Amino acid sequence: MISCSGPLGKTNDSSDAPGTVAVSREKAEKTAVQYYGLTQVSDIQLRHLKEQEIKLLTEKQKKFTPIYYVISGSKKGEKYLVFISSQNEDDHFISKQ
Repeated sequence: MISCSGPLGKTNDSSDAPGTVAVSREKAEKTAVQYYGLTQVSDIQLRHLKEQEIKLLTEKQKKFTPIYYVISGSKKGEKYLVFISSQNEDDHFISKQ
């Protein structure tokens, strides 16, 4: 964590600033494997969702920061993308490639 002192000696703590990642990469991968049953994970990216991917969000999800872990993987020989919010580990969905 980076901390700096402001003009009045106050510390600027950015750990709860908007856009700060609250879900670890390890937790995101664990969710993809345990919840969605991916048997092979080939790539994990933390990024802003593309316009096409944003269309997959529910109206509630569209109100939050669209920064997600995008996990490429497979199960039963088919390829999938699992999307896990960087802000809330309970906000996730899957899409077949």
